[in-house]
Amino acid sequence: MQFIYAFGETGLGLGSEASQISAVVYSSANDHHVKEVLRCKYYGRYMDDSYFICESKEHAEAILAVMLGKYAETGIQTSPKKTNIVKLTRGFTFLKTHFSLTETGRIVARPSRESAARQRRKLKKFKKFADAGQMGMAEIRNSYMSWRGYIAHLNSRRTVHNMDRLYIQLFGVSPLIKP
Repeated sequence: MQFIYAFGETGLGLGSEASQISAVVYSSANDHHVKEVLRCKYYGRYMDDSYFICESKEHAEAILAVMLGKYAETGIQTSPKKTNIVKLTRGFTFLKTHFSLTETGRIVARPSRESAARQRRKLKKFKKFADAGQMGMAEIRNSYMSWRGYIAHLNSRRTVHNMDRLYIQLFGVSPLIKP
């Protein structure tokens, strides 16, 4: 408890192992309630982000009402801006990935707009660091290739292509060529 209270009276500190374990354990009872009592077949959670998929809007509203009550009982605060009921055809963003459903029933996962915008800003900042001698090309490439590896498993061919073009424009070399 000393590790948890070290961050203050509200919330958990980011990054510490104690915070990560606590975040998972704290909401475990809610997870069991959704799956075992409410019998929600399509439910998932990663750390403090969760989703559930229902057959109807009415069913989703009923589950959300119950879960908001459960969260309130355990002291978990939800963000009104991020807590929504949306049609799958409209899509939703979960863990910086935008999921949508096509007319044929195929699920498409693309990077969120914020993810690509953040990476563009980061590359431009890296260019300034490189010009000032504060960052080497190997470090820049490693960072970019890490992002590229994450984004490659999504439906993101155009995003990767455009980001590679920006990398070449900024640094004069393809990120696929090791320095």
